[in-house]
This record gives sequence, C-alpha cells and structure tokens, in this order.
Amino acid sequence: MGLTESDTDFVTNASAQIIVLEARIQKLIESADSQKAVLAGKIVQIEATLNQQIVELNTKIAAARATINTIAANQKD
Repeated sequence: MGLTESDTDFVTNASAQIIVLEARIQKLIESADSQKAVLAGKIVQIEATLNQQIVELNTKIAAARATINTIAANQKD
C-alpha cells in the first residue's frame, strides 16, 4: 500500500508549514535577543544613576553630620 496523492499533498503542506513556523520562531528569538540587549543597556543606565544618587546622598549625609558635630561642639562651650 503506497502513499496516495492526498497523503503526499498533506506531507508537502505540513513540511511547508513547518518551514514557515521555524522562520517565525527564529524571528521571535532574534527579537527577544534584541529586546534583551536593550533592557540590559537600560539596567546599566539605571544602576549608574542609582550609584550617582547614592554618592550624592552620602555627601549630603556627611555634610549634615559635620553640621551636627559643629553645633554640638558649639553648645559645649
């Protein structure tokens, strides 16, 4: 018992659909990789901004401590 023309057509169509799906999946993977790279860049920018803000806050805290220490020293006199 051999394959009928209908069987051959089915296999041909299925193969074509698989090729199309593989191409779509590859495009999705490439898009995801691209988006991942963009997000990684944004994360680096956010980290840099947060680190800068931490430095600025530490500077302000140090200045506030110095002021408090000066006030405390002046009150002892």
